[in-house]
Amino acid sequence: MKKLIAILGAVGLTATGASALVSCGTGDGSGGSGENIKISDLDKLFKSTECTLKLTQVSAEGETQEDTSPENFPAAYLIINTWPKFQEASLFSNNDEKNEIDNWKTQQKFIKDNKSEWDSYLNDWTKDGKYSFDYEGSKATYEIQGYSETMKKNLKNALDILLDDEIIMINEWNSEKNTQILRIYSDNKSKYTTEYTYTFEK
Repeated sequence: MKKLIAILGAVGLTATGASALVSCGTGDGSGGSGENIKISDLDKLFKSTECTLKLTQVSAEGETQEDTSPENFPAAYLIINTWPKFQEASLFSNNDEKNEIDNWKTQQKFIKDNKSEWDSYLNDWTKDGKYSFDYEGSKATYEIQGYSETMKKNLKNALDILLDDEIIMINEWNSEKNTQILRIYSDNKSKYTTEYTYTFEK
Protein backbone atom coordinates (compact mmCIF):
# COMPACT_ATOMS: atom_id res chain seq x y z
CA MET A 1 0.00 0.00 0.00
CA LYS A 2 2.78 2.48 0.79
CA LYS A 3 4.20 2.12 -2.70
CA LEU A 4 0.79 2.64 -4.28
CA ILE A 5 0.20 5.79 -2.24
CA ALA A 6 3.65 7.13 -3.10
CA ILE A 7 3.08 6.72 -6.82
CA LEU A 8 -0.42 8.18 -6.63
CA GLY A 9 1.17 11.32 -5.21
CA ALA A 10 4.11 11.31 -7.60
CA VAL A 11 1.96 11.26 -10.72
CA GLY A 12 -0.29 14.06 -9.61
CA LEU A 13 -2.92 12.99 -7.10
CA THR A 14 -1.62 15.64 -4.73
CA ALA A 15 -2.86 18.32 -7.14
CA THR A 16 -5.93 18.66 -4.96
CA GLY A 17 -4.46 17.24 -1.82
CA ALA A 18 -5.20 13.52 -1.55
CA SER A 19 -2.55 11.31 -0.04
CA ALA A 20 -4.29 8.28 1.48
CA LEU A 21 -6.91 5.65 0.72
CA VAL A 22 -9.92 4.24 2.53
CA SER A 23 -12.40 1.52 1.66
CA CYS A 24 -16.08 2.30 1.14
CA GLY A 25 -18.93 2.01 -1.38
CA THR A 26 -19.85 -0.83 -3.75
CA GLY A 27 -17.38 -0.31 -6.59
CA ASP A 28 -19.35 -2.65 -8.87
CA GLY A 29 -20.08 -0.10 -11.58
CA SER A 30 -23.82 -0.25 -11.07
CA GLY A 31 -24.58 2.01 -8.13
CA GLY A 32 -25.07 -1.04 -5.94
CA SER A 33 -28.22 -2.42 -7.53
CA GLY A 34 -27.60 -2.55 -11.28
CA GLU A 35 -30.09 0.19 -12.13
CA ASN A 36 -29.50 2.92 -14.67
CA ILE A 37 -28.07 5.91 -12.87
CA LYS A 38 -29.38 9.40 -13.49
CA ILE A 39 -26.63 11.87 -14.29
CA SER A 40 -28.31 14.30 -11.89
CA ASP A 41 -27.60 11.91 -8.99
CA LEU A 42 -23.93 12.70 -8.33
CA ASP A 43 -23.80 10.48 -5.26
CA LYS A 44 -24.89 7.30 -7.04
CA LEU A 45 -22.95 8.08 -10.20
CA PHE A 46 -19.60 8.61 -8.51
CA LYS A 47 -20.12 5.74 -6.08
CA SER A 48 -20.65 3.51 -9.10
CA THR A 49 -17.12 4.34 -10.25
CA GLU A 50 -15.45 3.32 -6.99
CA CYS A 51 -13.21 0.34 -7.56
CA THR A 52 -10.29 -1.80 -6.49
CA LEU A 53 -7.16 -0.44 -8.13
CA LYS A 54 -4.18 -2.64 -8.94
CA LEU A 55 -0.74 -1.18 -9.60
CA THR A 56 1.91 -3.24 -11.40
CA GLN A 57 5.52 -2.08 -11.78
CA VAL A 58 8.05 -3.70 -14.08
CA SER A 59 11.64 -2.54 -13.61
CA ALA A 60 14.22 -2.16 -16.37
CA GLU A 61 15.65 -5.49 -15.18
CA GLY A 62 12.28 -7.18 -15.59
CA GLU A 63 11.43 -7.45 -11.89
CA THR A 64 7.70 -7.19 -11.24
CA GLN A 65 6.03 -5.76 -8.14
CA GLU A 66 2.30 -5.41 -7.48
CA ASP A 67 0.20 -3.42 -5.05
CA THR A 68 -3.55 -3.11 -4.57
CA SER A 69 -5.79 -0.41 -3.12
CA PRO A 70 -8.75 -1.11 -0.82
CA GLU A 71 -11.90 -2.28 -2.56
CA ASN A 72 -13.53 1.11 -3.05
CA PHE A 73 -11.39 3.91 -4.40
CA PRO A 74 -12.87 6.87 -6.38
CA ALA A 75 -11.60 6.08 -9.88
CA ALA A 76 -12.85 9.29 -11.51
CA TYR A 77 -10.94 11.36 -8.94
CA LEU A 78 -7.79 9.35 -9.55
CA ILE A 79 -8.03 9.67 -13.33
CA ILE A 80 -8.59 13.40 -13.42
CA ASN A 81 -5.72 14.04 -11.01
CA THR A 82 -3.16 11.73 -12.58
CA TRP A 83 -3.21 13.34 -16.02
CA PRO A 84 0.53 13.89 -16.71
CA LYS A 85 -0.12 17.17 -18.50
CA PHE A 86 -0.98 18.83 -15.18
CA GLN A 87 2.52 18.16 -13.94
CA GLU A 88 4.12 19.10 -17.24
CA ALA A 89 2.45 22.50 -17.03
CA SER A 90 3.31 22.92 -13.31
CA LEU A 91 -0.33 23.88 -12.98
CA PHE A 92 -0.44 23.63 -9.21
CA SER A 93 2.99 24.95 -8.29
CA ASN A 94 1.37 27.92 -6.52
CA ASN A 95 -1.86 26.35 -5.34
CA ASP A 96 -1.30 27.52 -1.75
CA GLU A 97 -2.13 31.00 -2.95
CA LYS A 98 -5.60 30.00 -4.09
CA ASN A 99 -8.56 28.39 -2.44
CA GLU A 100 -9.86 24.96 -3.36
CA ILE A 101 -12.62 26.20 -5.65
CA ASP A 102 -10.23 28.46 -7.58
CA ASN A 103 -7.84 25.52 -7.97
CA TRP A 104 -10.65 23.37 -9.29
CA LYS A 105 -11.81 25.99 -11.78
CA THR A 106 -8.22 26.34 -13.01
CA GLN A 107 -8.07 22.57 -13.43
CA GLN A 108 -11.35 22.50 -15.37
CA LYS A 109 -10.26 25.29 -17.70
CA PHE A 110 -6.91 23.66 -18.38
CA ILE A 111 -8.62 20.44 -19.43
CA LYS A 112 -10.99 22.27 -21.74
CA ASP A 113 -8.13 24.24 -23.27
CA ASN A 114 -6.33 20.95 -24.00
CA LYS A 115 -9.38 18.86 -24.84
CA SER A 116 -7.90 16.73 -27.63
CA GLU A 117 -5.04 15.56 -25.40
CA TRP A 118 -7.47 15.01 -22.53
CA ASP A 119 -9.72 12.88 -24.76
CA SER A 120 -6.73 10.78 -25.83
CA TYR A 121 -5.75 10.27 -22.18
CA LEU A 122 -9.30 9.22 -21.25
CA ASN A 123 -9.42 6.78 -24.14
CA ASP A 124 -6.28 5.11 -22.79
CA TRP A 125 -8.03 4.64 -19.45
CA THR A 126 -11.56 3.74 -20.51
CA LYS A 127 -10.95 1.35 -23.40
CA ASP A 128 -9.93 -1.44 -21.00
CA GLY A 129 -9.66 0.10 -17.54
CA LYS A 130 -5.86 0.28 -17.68
CA TYR A 131 -3.33 3.10 -17.85
CA SER A 132 0.44 2.71 -18.23
CA PHE A 133 3.13 5.30 -17.51
CA ASP A 134 6.83 5.60 -16.74
CA TYR A 135 7.82 5.90 -13.10
CA GLU A 136 11.39 6.17 -11.83
CA GLY A 137 12.83 4.00 -14.59
CA SER A 138 10.10 1.39 -14.40
CA LYS A 139 6.91 0.80 -16.35
CA ALA A 140 3.86 1.17 -14.13
CA THR A 141 0.27 0.22 -14.93
CA TYR A 142 -2.94 1.01 -13.09
CA GLU A 143 -5.73 -1.50 -13.63
CA ILE A 144 -9.36 -1.18 -12.53
CA GLN A 145 -10.37 -4.60 -11.22
CA GLY A 146 -13.67 -6.02 -12.48
CA TYR A 147 -13.88 -3.44 -15.28
CA SER A 148 -17.11 -3.79 -17.26
CA GLU A 149 -19.17 -2.01 -19.90
CA THR A 150 -21.41 -0.63 -17.16
CA MET A 151 -18.41 0.70 -15.26
CA LYS A 152 -17.04 2.16 -18.50
CA LYS A 153 -20.31 3.98 -19.21
CA ASN A 154 -20.62 5.36 -15.68
CA LEU A 155 -16.96 6.40 -15.58
CA LYS A 156 -17.27 8.30 -18.85
CA ASN A 157 -20.42 10.03 -17.62
CA ALA A 158 -18.74 10.97 -14.33
CA LEU A 159 -15.67 12.39 -16.06
CA ASP A 160 -17.82 14.34 -18.53
CA ILE A 161 -19.81 15.83 -15.67
CA LEU A 162 -16.63 17.00 -13.94
CA LEU A 163 -16.10 19.42 -16.83
CA ASP A 164 -19.48 21.08 -16.32
CA ASP A 165 -18.90 24.64 -15.08
CA GLU A 166 -21.61 24.09 -12.48
CA ILE A 167 -19.73 21.20 -10.87
CA ILE A 168 -17.27 21.79 -8.03
CA MET A 169 -14.76 19.26 -6.73
CA ILE A 170 -12.92 20.22 -3.55
CA ASN A 171 -11.25 18.72 -0.49
CA GLU A 172 -12.21 19.77 3.00
CA TRP A 173 -9.86 19.06 5.89
CA ASN A 174 -10.71 18.04 9.44
CA SER A 175 -7.53 18.51 11.46
CA GLU A 176 -9.08 17.13 14.64
CA LYS A 177 -9.97 13.81 13.02
CA ASN A 178 -7.00 13.93 10.66
CA THR A 179 -9.26 13.26 7.70
CA GLN A 180 -9.88 14.78 4.31
CA ILE A 181 -13.30 14.77 2.67
CA LEU A 182 -13.65 14.88 -1.09
CA ARG A 183 -16.81 16.69 -2.19
CA ILE A 184 -18.27 16.75 -5.69
CA TYR A 185 -21.36 18.94 -5.82
CA SER A 186 -23.24 21.73 -7.56
CA ASP A 187 -25.10 24.74 -6.25
CA ASN A 188 -27.66 24.11 -8.99
CA LYS A 189 -29.85 21.64 -7.11
CA SER A 190 -32.45 21.49 -9.87
CA LYS A 191 -29.80 20.05 -12.22
CA TYR A 192 -27.76 18.00 -9.75
CA THR A 193 -29.91 16.73 -6.91
CA THR A 194 -27.28 15.09 -4.69
CA GLU A 195 -23.59 15.46 -3.84
CA TYR A 196 -20.85 12.88 -3.58
CA THR A 197 -18.52 12.69 -0.61
CA TYR A 198 -15.58 10.41 0.10
CA THR A 199 -13.45 10.31 3.23
CA PHE A 200 -9.68 9.84 3.08
CA GLU A 201 -8.18 8.87 6.43
CA LYS A 202 -4.51 9.25 7.26
